[in-house]
Amino acid sequence: MKIKNLILPASFLVAFLNLFFSIVTILISHISYQKSEEILNSEIPLFNSAWAILLEDTKITDNAVFFSYSGNPEYKDSYENHVKLLDKELEFSMRNAGEEEKKIFENVSQANSALIDLETRIFEVGAKGKLQEAQVLMKGEEYNYNKKIYSEAVIQFFENQKNRLS
Repeated sequence: MKIKNLILPASFLVAFLNLFFSIVTILISHISYQKSEEILNSEIPLFNSAWAILLEDTKITDNAVFFSYSGNPEYKDSYENHVKLLDKELEFSMRNAGEEEKKIFENVSQANSALIDLETRIFEVGAKGKLQEAQVLMKGEEYNYNKKIYSEAVIQFFENQKNRLS
């Protein structure tokens, strides 16, 4: 008789717990959905833009290096096209980044400006037929210093994003 008296309250307890955990699961799903929407709408485009910045920088550097060895004006034309694409990505990143990331992209932009000034000199010197002098500028301390600042800033962005999303 005592067991029969416990079945009904136990059933209600199980039903209540089932309802409680269902509500908790729905709440967790809703929070996860909101977070995933934020990731899809802001984090992923910013992540893609940072990768595009790295890609464009690589192409810019490659064109400057190739020009410094060959003097071929086609490399300057390609260089200028990739500079425009990089500027577009930097603008997008700074416009869509949070405060901490904006500082990072500002550092990237400043280092990029210094690199473009140096690369402009490389193209000017190379266009005069002074390819060895252009190569010296490419391998110079000032160029490497700014390239290091640039690279470290982009790596810092990826580290911050990894920490924020994990």
